[in-house]
Amino acid sequence: MWEFSGYKPYYFLYYFFIGNTSCIHAVVYSLKDPPPVQREKVLFWLTFIHSRLPAQEDGLLQSRAKVVLIATHADEVECSRDGEGYLYHVGAARLLQDFRRQFKYKLDIQPELHVLDANSPNTLEMKVLKHQLLRLRDQVVPEIPTAPVIADVISTWLEEWNRAHFIPIKYWPEFIRLVQSRINPLCTESVLRETVQFLQYTGDLIVLETDDDNDLIILNPSWVLTDAVGNLFSQDSISHARVTGSFTTDDLHFLITESDVGMVIDVLTALECCTVVKGNVGQDQELESPSQSEARKQSIHSFFEDAAAGTNNLQNSAIVEEELQMEIPRLNLIQPSEINEVWGCGGEDTVRTGIQFRGSGAQLIHVFPRIQCRLRRAAFRLLELKGLESQELVQWLLGSRLAFNKGLINICLICDESEEAIEAKLETSKSLISLAFNCFHDVLILVRESLDEIVSQLSICNCLLVFKTSTSSRIFKEVVSQPTLFHLLTDSDGINFLEETIFLHNPQLQGCCWFGDDIPASWIRYEVLLEVCSDLGKNDEFSITQLKDLNRLLGGEEIRNWDENESYDSRLNRLLQLLVDWRDCSENPIVGKLFNALRAVGLVDVITTLQESLPIFVLKDGEVRVE
Repeated sequence: MWEFSGYKPYYFLYYFFIGNTSCIHAVVYSLKDPPPVQREKVLFWLTFIHSRLPAQEDGLLQSRAKVVLIATHADEVECSRDGEGYLYHVGAARLLQDFRRQFKYKLDIQPELHVLDANSPNTLEMKVLKHQLLRLRDQVVPEIPTAPVIADVISTWLEEWNRAHFIPIKYWPEFIRLVQSRINPLCTESVLRETVQFLQYTGDLIVLETDDDNDLIILNPSWVLTDAVGNLFSQDSISHARVTGSFTTDDLHFLITESDVGMVIDVLTALECCTVVKGNVGQDQELESPSQSEARKQSIHSFFEDAAAGTNNLQNSAIVEEELQMEIPRLNLIQPSEINEVWGCGGEDTVRTGIQFRGSGAQLIHVFPRIQCRLRRAAFRLLELKGLESQELVQWLLGSRLAFNKGLINICLICDESEEAIEAKLETSKSLISLAFNCFHDVLILVRESLDEIVSQLSICNCLLVFKTSTSSRIFKEVVSQPTLFHLLTDSDGINFLEETIFLHNPQLQGCCWFGDDIPASWIRYEVLLEVCSDLGKNDEFSITQLKDLNRLLGGEEIRNWDENESYDSRLNRLLQLLVDWRDCSENPIVGKLFNALRAVGLVDVITTLQESLPIFVLKDGEVRVE
């Protein structure tokens, strides 16, 4: 049983433990809270669960994750009894009904209403809840892979191994040797892969994948969740940690009482809690050039460090830089007092543009620390672009600034909690537009790929940011939605608007990109098609005639005999398969053709959802650089 608390600093880690359909999710909320707060909390967790479920690309529209909604503290609010004598609350019943409809085809929210007295563990309502959980368990168990024979043996050995090893972690090759030496020398790696997958289902161990395929096997899940990660991000640790989010191994010793800090760092890195920054170059490492060394130092050093640490560190900044070994964005509590400190400092020769990724359900703020970790790792690769130099990456709470060429290229990532959005903004000198655009494109790809991986089924709206300067030299932001851009592009004025905004007055950039109706259909993600069909399923308004006409317009397989009485679910599955086949099998498909077909059959609302999910622009060849 995994319990996910309401402590927000832990939320960004839950991705590693939520996203499995072979389990039962119980969402618990209190009837003591005001009704809007109840709905907000339940919506957050339902969105949290759904957005992290991997989509099964089988062409079927079905909800696999079982969810039970549980309302508590019935003893402190007005409740009645229904005809069978169970506690009943009107607001809880309405909430259950509304969310079952909203998440139809997305989550299998159980129809039973559970209203519990928090002070009475042996009530009739509690017995009914336990009975339902047992019934759901019987449905889930057959979905779990069959356990290899060796799984039970390993499970019995885990307790002894945990006592024998101070740090209950093994790298994958070490784990193989441990099993072969203690249990069965003939056990193969493929059998062990199946075994650890099963033991993860049962909660006996955790497998953390690493970039170098040297996976970490956590033999004691409670250790990593309590002693390591739990303590590191606890309120007590946050109150005593350095507010800059930059730590040495000595700092980590004070936060985590473990002797093998190196192993702990490997775990934190695999969980994308931190990014390790190498210190002195060892003998076995490739020597850096002077320019690479200087770039590394500038990237490591946070300009907030000296201001926060005091004047003594200002005088010994070189020593501080050498000691910095890891960055933990979630513990970085620094935030500029004014955004102008990192944005909007350019002169009259500066041009600006930006992209906004807008989510829903207050999810993106819990993804952003991991994006910051990935940005730190990717920053050095960006230096490979010809013409980039003097890199500086500065990160703070909910924000990052990546600067090149002594600040002439300035890219900011900001997580705006109020707008539930991540904004990527670029400002650069007119003389460096092409180079800056390439770098900006790579950062956009990093953000988009992170969102697609971490919250694959979260609805993300892509918007264009337009920046204007007032007479008082203040910079104002205007957000233009993707559907609005598609509408503007119906005439030449829209193309001119894009050239002046996202393409920074550079026709050459415009010629190297697809945008609007010309975006390849391959950029429509399967998860978006699932969402489109799910939304149609809420209203029962998709007719067999519309399906026939759309099949004809998209050149689908000819079906001579249509079943006029087929179920609505079957009709939606046909639509999903038709859209997937057209996207994957058509010759040179572009989104404009799909939108025209959907418009012709009256599915205009579907077009809006698809347009919002598309990038503002796509490079015609991701490998070709604009010179």
